[in-house]
Order: sequence, then structure tokens, then C-alpha cells
Amino acid sequence: MKETKQPWPRSAKITVWVLSLILVPALFYAVIVDPNPCRHQPVVCRSPYMTCRPLLVQFVYKLKDQRTKHPEDFPSPQTGNEKLIKEILDAEDPDEYLQSLGYD
Repeated sequence: MKETKQPWPRSAKITVWVLSLILVPALFYAVIVDPNPCRHQPVVCRSPYMTCRPLLVQFVYKLKDQRTKHPEDFPSPQTGNEKLIKEILDAEDPDEYLQSLGYD
């Protein structure tokens, strides 16, 4: 017995027609007009700590206050991170010191 092919439903034809109207110009633009969109402007990733300086400064002042009240909680630094924290806490103006480290 020979199978007969069913014609496409009208909604499928319309869907294919509409998608081709969208896809053809998009492909033309992507291939011909602007094949390399990244060449126009470099991708710039801002440092993740750029906007947190005000919060960090507030935290530093709280740590300085804590160190004044309880110096036993602040032993001499052993690691590089601990030395950096000590430098920040020892700075005369922590806000200015953080700016010099690159925090904006």
C-alpha cells in the first residue's frame, strides 16, 4: 500500500515563513555587515571591588575600633593577606590607602 504525503498545515507554513523573514536579515547582518562585532570596542571587565570602597572603608573603621578595644584579637600577621589587612588598618587615612590600591 502506498502512503500519501500529507500537506503541511497552514499554521506550520506561516511559522516557517515568518521565521525565514527574521532569520534571513539576521544572517545577512551577521555574515556580511558586521562579521566581527567585538572589533569595534574592547570588552572591558571592571574589577569586582570597584564599587565597594565605601562599604570597605566603613568595615575598616569598625575593625580599627575593634583593634583598639581588643588588641588581643589581632595577633601579628603571618600571611600576605594578614599583612595587607594590617597595612590598611595602620594607614592614617584608610580611604586614601584603599584608593591607592585600586579601589574606586
